[in-house]
Amino acid sequence: MDAIRNFQILSEFACGGADKLLKKLNTFVVGLISAILIVTAVLLKAPAIVPVLFMLAVTIFMLAVYKSFEPMAIPVILSEIFMLIIMLSKLLFAAGRQIPSLNMVDSDILLAGLLWFLPFLFYTVIRMGLPCKSKLNKTYFGFFKKISICFFVMYTIFFVLVFFVFRNMNIYSKYSQHDVNLTLFKTISLMLGVDNKEYMLKNLIGNILFFVPPGFYLAIAFKKKRFLTALLLATAFSCTIEILQYVFDTGTADIDDVMLNVTGFLIGFLLKHTLDFLRSLITRKKEISIFMKSEKQ
Repeated sequence: MDAIRNFQILSEFACGGADKLLKKLNTFVVGLISAILIVTAVLLKAPAIVPVLFMLAVTIFMLAVYKSFEPMAIPVILSEIFMLIIMLSKLLFAAGRQIPSLNMVDSDILLAGLLWFLPFLFYTVIRMGLPCKSKLNKTYFGFFKKISICFFVMYTIFFVLVFFVFRNMNIYSKYSQHDVNLTLFKTISLMLGVDNKEYMLKNLIGNILFFVPPGFYLAIAFKKKRFLTALLLATAFSCTIEILQYVFDTGTADIDDVMLNVTGFLIGFLLKHTLDFLRSLITRKKEISIFMKSEKQ
């Protein structure tokens, strides 16, 4: 009898495990198909709005069908991997022809960022208004953890490419690559005066936006609102980058870049705390953070 009972338990366990495996496989297949369709639109050079709208549709579909935030991490991660492969292929091809430039993948980098940010923003807004006891809250934490890991890997790769590998100095710059600028607003004034407005926006706004994510995740890592500490870390981080650019001859060490970088860093830091404040307000301080499970920080 014991042997029969043990066999029944084993069978039930196997069936339950198989059922869970099929559900996971199902979400992976859906995510893979979605990512392939999104990237296909990119390869066919469709307007950027096409893959962005498709990602939004997938985001809504995943939540409606699976009643969970977590499955959406699959198409996001796969889309980012495919986008990275496309960009690296372009850069390696260009490098082989001795024209290593990030200009040919600027739009791809921006699109990759949007394909990550859109699901994150959509689900975070929904999570903002959820009741504290909603089961969806737990699935949000799983979703956020997975896409954050994906983000850090992608961000690190892009960071190295942008600042140390394929970076080119623009023809409008009056500085050589191996130079130092310690005059505040000198480079910014120069950028505002160039005829190439696209280049100006990439340098000024890009230097801000690229450093918003580190500030955002640093705020999550801190248990308290340590604004001064964040400011000092942001300044030290940006100064280190500028020094390394000078040492490795990949750009100028520029005080204006430091200022723009720190601005982006602080925007990310304040964004996290603003979202936490709104969540605390909505839940009447039952939850004080939108990104952490624990109510205590």
